[in-house]
Amino acid sequence: MTWSYAWNRLENDPDTKVKGKIGVTMLPHDKGGTSATCIGGWQLAVSAFSKNKTEAVKFVRWLSSPEVSKMQAVLASHMPVFPAVYKEPEVLKANPWFADALPVVEGAKSRPVTAQYPQVSDVIRGNMNAYLAGTKTTDVALNDMKSRLAPFLR
Repeated sequence: MTWSYAWNRLENDPDTKVKGKIGVTMLPHDKGGTSATCIGGWQLAVSAFSKNKTEAVKFVRWLSSPEVSKMQAVLASHMPVFPAVYKEPEVLKANPWFADALPVVEGAKSRPVTAQYPQVSDVIRGNMNAYLAGTKTTDVALNDMKSRLAPFLR
C-alpha cells in the first residue's frame, strides 16, 4: 500500500472525479504464489551525536506507540503499524477502508535486500508504468520483471 494519506482526498474533496471508484485489494501473484506488498519506509532513530539521548529515546518511543499510530491514522490517514489500531471504531470511522487494508498489511513482506536496489526499482517502476499506461500486458510486464530481476535476487 502506498499513499494512504490520499484516500480521504480522493473520496471527499469537492472536485474529486473518482469518489466511489477506488478500493483496496491484494496485489496479483503467479499461480501457486502468494500476494504480498512491501513494508517499511518509516523509521525513527536517535542520533549517536544527540546531546539529549535519554529524552530523544523517550520521544521516539512515544512517536512509535499505538496511541500516536491511532492519532496519525485518524488525523492523517497514515496506516497504523499495530493491527489492533485498524479495528478501533474511531479509526474505522475516519478511514472505513482500513478494514480492507488490514489483510493487505498482514500479508506484507520486507523488501529483498540487494546492493542493486536502484536497478531493481527501475525494472519494477518501468514495467508497472508500462502496464498502467497500457503499453504492456500483465503477462509481458511480469515476465520482463522476472527475467530482469532474477540476476539481482539470487
